[in-house]
Amino acid sequence: MNLQNLRHKLERKKGSRDQIQRDLETATSKRQEAETEIRHTTSAQAIIQAVAIATQKELRYRIEEPVSLALGAVYQNPYKMVADFIFTGRGTTECHLGFERDGVIITPVDNHGGSSGGGPIDIASFALRIGSWSLAIPRSRPILITDEPFRWIDKEKGKGADITTMHLAGQFLKEVTKPPPQGLGLQIICISHIRELIDSADKVFTVTMNNKVSSIE
Repeated sequence: MNLQNLRHKLERKKGSRDQIQRDLETATSKRQEAETEIRHTTSAQAIIQAVAIATQKELRYRIEEPVSLALGAVYQNPYKMVADFIFTGRGTTECHLGFERDGVIITPVDNHGGSSGGGPIDIASFALRIGSWSLAIPRSRPILITDEPFRWIDKEKGKGADITTMHLAGQFLKEVTKPPPQGLGLQIICISHIRELIDSADKVFTVTMNNKVSSIE
């Protein structure tokens, strides 16, 4: 091997060394960028998780509180609404609702004999509508239109009480319509043939039909 060949080989080695050096610098720069992105992503993930927990806590309060208060206003030994947020593993979170009484949680309606009955479900459904209205942004006008909202409530008297659960449901409607802070200031338009609810109304319109023609009094 002559001197010329050695020079060529040396130059190739230098070129290879320089290329490796440039690749190393590029890889180092990319690694630093990746580490910075990981730190930012980790911080963002922590923030999102904190916001999700705070949001779930607020939603749990907005769901559980009005329903539990409504059930407590109508029943002597009421259920309490329980909202449980479950991460599905598919990038989504589901909210499972249940009724709790004496430490036992049941689903409002199931196929295994654990149903709470239609009355509590009527009250819970109505209270959830109020909760949904209060969460809406922007909030709509304070008007709820309902058609026989409490049809499944038993007209039974509580122990030592002179009024029925249906009377209490009517009183609950009346309390909701009071202006804040006593109530929510909601206007409720309720279609019903139940006397207890009709008696709790501020204004009653009677609809009758004669020969397929409706008339309003």
